[in-house]
Amino acid sequence: MQDSAEERLIAVQPFPENPVATVRESVISAYRAHLARRYSVQNVRRFSQLASFPEEKIDILRNFFLDRMYPEADQRRILDQAFEKLGSVLKSPRKLLPLMKTAVSSIWKLGTLIPAAIKAGLATFDGYLEIRRLESMMVRYAEENNLHPDSLSNEDMFAGIIAGIPERDIDRFRKDLIRLFESLANVRLLETTVEILGNSQNVMHANAELYDPEELAGVKIGYGLLTAGLDLFKILQPEEIQMLISGVDRIEMDWIESMRKRVSDQAGMGAGKT
Repeated sequence: MQDSAEERLIAVQPFPENPVATVRESVISAYRAHLARRYSVQNVRRFSQLASFPEEKIDILRNFFLDRMYPEADQRRILDQAFEKLGSVLKSPRKLLPLMKTAVSSIWKLGTLIPAAIKAGLATFDGYLEIRRLESMMVRYAEENNLHPDSLSNEDMFAGIIAGIPERDIDRFRKDLIRLFESLANVRLLETTVEILGNSQNVMHANAELYDPEELAGVKIGYGLLTAGLDLFKILQPEEIQMLISGVDRIEMDWIESMRKRVSDQAGMGAGKT
């Protein structure tokens, strides 16, 4: 039985067998552990913006982060490469034209939402790619400071990595995350974007000579990400959407501040012993 396009995508540019890959995997694992804790019901309830946010929707939000935005290392490899392939399609006029035609052919059904939907979809993908920068910075910091991969599960060590990233880059990460959620929050536009991507998959299947399997897998995974975002925001009431966006912003700020405080406290304890 032939491998699926997603499975073949794993084989594209595999991780080299050296400490770089191990450090990246350890960073992803440590970050996911922090992510799971800060979006636990117990922690979310600490913030006034989300004090009345339904518990089952907190679970769905946390799972969206862990399953779609920041999956485990092997799945992240597939996701990252898929988005890179999707980016190559969007930058190629020859490959983008047939996909644009399918959007135009839907004009009677989707109307004037199409340009805004395409723009929103691109903003979502751009937002995801920008958020990846934080992870790359964490990996680079760990490598430059010769941190052993096994040490990254240590809370103080990981806090040092976060504190070592320039504040402007941390702020950029947080703002990009909020922009991504704002794109997903426009349910009507997101429904249109998802439909266009669904139609695009059909076009790519029908023009197999133009698109390679990895590019098709990129569109399929992008479709899955947006569909999961749509499933999340469709169950939210309008007031809950604003609660979620402002709450996520506050949770991320609180986490970053707590990491910096941990490092500061450790430095103070060390100075006190000298």
